Amino acid sequence: MLKAKKIETKTEIHDDILIDNYRWMEDLENNKSEIMEYVKAENDFTNESLKHTEEVQKKLLKEFSSRVITGEQILYNEIDEYLYYHRKVEGEKLKNYYRKKGENGLEELVLDLNKVDGGNNYCSIHDLEISPDHKFIAYAIDKDGSEMCELFIQEVSSGKVLDDTKSDSKTKAILSLQWVSDNIIIYSSLNSETDLFQLNYRHELFTSSEDDILIFEEENKSLESFLIKSACKNYITNEAYINEQTKAIQYLDLKNPYGDFVTLIPYNEDLDYSIALSNDFAFIVKFDKNSTDILIKRLSDISDEGKMFYTPERGCSIPFGSIKATKDFIVFLERENGQNRIKVININKNSSYYLEFPEEAYSVMINKVDFKNNILQINYSSFKTPWTLVDIDLESKEKTIIRENKIKNYNPDDFVSERTYAKAEDGTLIPINLFYKKDIVMNGNNPLYLESYGNYGSTFPETEFSTSKLILAEKGFIYAVAHVRGGGFYGRKWHEDGKLLKKINSFTDLISCTEHLVEKKYTSSKKLVLKGESCGGTLVLGVANMRPELFKIVIAGVPVADVLGQMLDHSKWTFKESHFTEWGNPSIKEEYNSMKTWCPYTNIISQNYPNLFIFAGINDTRVNFWIPLRYVAKLREFNKGNNDLFINLEEVGHLGSGYDNLVVELAYIFDKLGIEYSDEFSNNGGINV
Repeated sequence: MLKAKKIETKTEIHDDILIDNYRWMEDLENNKSEIMEYVKAENDFTNESLKHTEEVQKKLLKEFSSRVITGEQILYNEIDEYLYYHRKVEGEKLKNYYRKKGENGLEELVLDLNKVDGGNNYCSIHDLEISPDHKFIAYAIDKDGSEMCELFIQEVSSGKVLDDTKSDSKTKAILSLQWVSDNIIIYSSLNSETDLFQLNYRHELFTSSEDDILIFEEENKSLESFLIKSACKNYITNEAYINEQTKAIQYLDLKNPYGDFVTLIPYNEDLDYSIALSNDFAFIVKFDKNSTDILIKRLSDISDEGKMFYTPERGCSIPFGSIKATKDFIVFLERENGQNRIKVININKNSSYYLEFPEEAYSVMINKVDFKNNILQINYSSFKTPWTLVDIDLESKEKTIIRENKIKNYNPDDFVSERTYAKAEDGTLIPINLFYKKDIVMNGNNPLYLESYGNYGSTFPETEFSTSKLILAEKGFIYAVAHVRGGGFYGRKWHEDGKLLKKINSFTDLISCTEHLVEKKYTSSKKLVLKGESCGGTLVLGVANMRPELFKIVIAGVPVADVLGQMLDHSKWTFKESHFTEWGNPSIKEEYNSMKTWCPYTNIISQNYPNLFIFAGINDTRVNFWIPLRYVAKLREFNKGNNDLFINLEEVGHLGSGYDNLVVELAYIFDKLGIEYSDEFSNNGGINV
């Protein structure tokens, strides 16, 4: 039986005492060898216990890699006279980046990621920008999953990486970058004092980045800076955000490469913004607690405070960051009754329309716009429809499919997508989206895989297709998403009703959804799998404390398992002030008391827990690995039952390792529920989309 060392730590606050026997696991400086020995012991235990599922894991991995047919279409990004694209070369691990002049031009290698990788197990490109004269590329690479990206600048013709950024620490951790001119880059770098990306530097080619000039510093210690070039290519905006919500905006006019950022929207604690720039105009989406409006402001007129341009109908909201502008149109998402739709407004004619889609429930994302040609590119999907990339001529409304994923042995008509509603403790109806095979009988005997998130106003998990959902449905599972309060399913108020002092609603909503699914005979507790990732992991572990008997298996990916403890002492946690605005500040007694009612780690008690499987990353900078590790150690101490408790700790970051964890998870679930897995795809009528 695995057992971690106990060293008691006491925290006294608000006339209360918190006792923690596993806080020592945070101290890598003094306890690293002992901590890593415990990590190895837990990993060895998990691997040995699941050794008998390895063959199924291999079959699942094969299915994931071969089930989706992406086709031969190459996705071109047209920039001036060049077509930029990427593709994978047979025998190589990572994609290469190429370009050519026109469709019939000669192919030219722009970037070989396999050489950048350097033999690491992980390599991800987070940003790649082309210089205006197309002679250089600048890119940010994450080599270990930590999301600490290093800046590189490379000459395209020779493939030579410039020495500019070799010896300077501030280019080793950047978030975003943009070209100001042919030979000038600006980038946002990490502020070591706040551990946030708040410092914008200007770099000139063929100079040392040690000499780069700081041109902007975010003074608000809770905000991060992100650099975006406008679609019209005349401006770079610096968007200061928290919880993915922009609170202030500055812009740089590219007519003056050595100019300063000008404040367009000053910080206001009670307001959030999205923006699209079109030549001399700024279209500003302003969010407050009670309304959402779009304002129009002339950039060349300093005195112009903005005029009302558009107000959504009652009951509609505009999601954050969804507005784009072309030469003659603005486009943005509107959300009504839990569904995104796309609104198109002709700026010159003051006319508008909504894009039409064939299904009632779907996921649609605005990908990008072609400013000069008034083209909008979107990604469309649903539970039944694989992701499809579409270009739309905003003038003629003509749609052109650029790329569509096809699925082997899949007929969407054999599956059902629907919504049901659970009644929360206070009477609020909580939506649950479902996906399953048509021939399923609702007799309480079906396995059900339930996901939820419920934090930061996010609509994740979306109503979108994935191979894992299809595999589950083909094996007789009902796939379900509980859109609890704290998420953004119904807009801003839905988020407000599940945060801070109302955070408990997220947990009780999920319990109500689970009870509803059992009561309506979709499933039974003996066949119910619950999953949450990141903050969703916090949610499902909290519910496992409150109602452990409701679930057969609980899966938690990179969970913030000890919210209260980490926020009381975040000296060793990659902490962000944004957590205070979502969950509360434990130094405030009322908020401390609220957080204590649902914090997973704090509320572990001596009882029978469901089967628990936790995934975490050693290089995770958002949820440091010792947070879920401490949770497992404490649960081993208190768990009275004989159900499984596994943790899988890999040298990856918060975003995981592709399909690797997923195949381990699914193989475990199939084994635990006694479901046989065959490597033959279910024959549902050929290939379709």
